[in-house]
Amino acid sequence: MKREEIRTPFVKHLYFWYTKIVPKKIIYRQIKFRIGKSQVKLLKNDFPYNRILQKLPNVRHYCLWSKIGPLDATRVDAEISRKFPGAKYFWYENINKNKTLPELWHVHVFVNLDFPRDNGHVGR
Repeated sequence: MKREEIRTPFVKHLYFWYTKIVPKKIIYRQIKFRIGKSQVKLLKNDFPYNRILQKLPNVRHYCLWSKIGPLDATRVDAEISRKFPGAKYFWYENINKNKTLPELWHVHVFVNLDFPRDNGHVGR
């Protein structure tokens, strides 16, 4: 059975060329730079699984990166909840062979941004 594509052809094309042209050590440094002084940071995924997200218009794809190594589930949930209090989300970790950058621990996070805020308005 063929695995269904998770990215649209355009994003898949960008991702393919980015990972083929940019050396892995540069990608690593770029992510660490974006994390900054933090040990853990939730960043928007540059190459989202947008084929999946087409059917989920209020869901956004992030990666939670950690410079301190693997985080337990409680810590992952706390980091997501701090950034998106009250939001519905799910997360998972790819197996190493499917990671672009296995040297830097991360999980994929999908957040539904259509959730009520304290003031009763819908968040975006």
